[in-house]
Amino acid sequence: MNFSMGHGFSVGHTVSHAFRLDQAQSVVLQQAMLQRQRELVEAVRGRRYQPRCVCHNPNCAHEFTDLEILIGFRDDPNDYTTECPKCRLRSEPRLYASTQYSRVDMAYYCPTQTLERLKALSKLPVDDIRVVHSAVYNSAVTHFGGLKQAFARLGLKYAFEANLDWRKHVGPFLGKLPDAVIARLLGAGAGQVRRLRNSKGIKPFRARDLLDEGAGILTEHVDDGLSKESSEPTG
Repeated sequence: MNFSMGHGFSVGHTVSHAFRLDQAQSVVLQQAMLQRQRELVEAVRGRRYQPRCVCHNPNCAHEFTDLEILIGFRDDPNDYTTECPKCRLRSEPRLYASTQYSRVDMAYYCPTQTLERLKALSKLPVDDIRVVHSAVYNSAVTHFGGLKQAFARLGLKYAFEANLDWRKHVGPFLGKLPDAVIARLLGAGAGQVRRLRNSKGIKPFRARDLLDEGAGILTEHVDDGLSKESSEPTG
């Protein structure tokens, strides 16, 4: 299943294409995947990330979900607005990055916009990007897990960001996300993640389990194929 959003980013792209969901279940799974991925990034980075957008139309004032914010973006690196699913007015979302001691409010870029802005920053150290271009930095972490992973999407090798000690934090997420998704967000190899999960006796990710957590009774009508465990690669 490929949840394409029209701006170069897909959620849950590693989930089997054989799964057949109705529209409501598809939305629930996408939102649950976004939430779980962000929780993984937060655990590794020690910082909470909260995208937020409230429709600027006073007669609407709809508060967007994370998924609605991403879906509403245009595939345009210079348009920072997202479309309200209720009234269709376009509004600018914000990203809140917080720790135990601070909370910072900044612009929130979609993946396409983030990568476009990173193109000119590959020679800058991490701290320069984080301080001077904080919206780009934090959007990159939110969407891609870090600068190295984001620059890799551009075909660029970024030499200034140290490798994460991801094994310290990944335990609670093994089997809760596809191995490939965990690997992508942490800059690790999918085989490394798979071997670590297997060594702990944790079963592979199942989309059905995520739907159960995110949708409750909606999962009662999921196609039987959704109950099958993700196939394990050999070797």
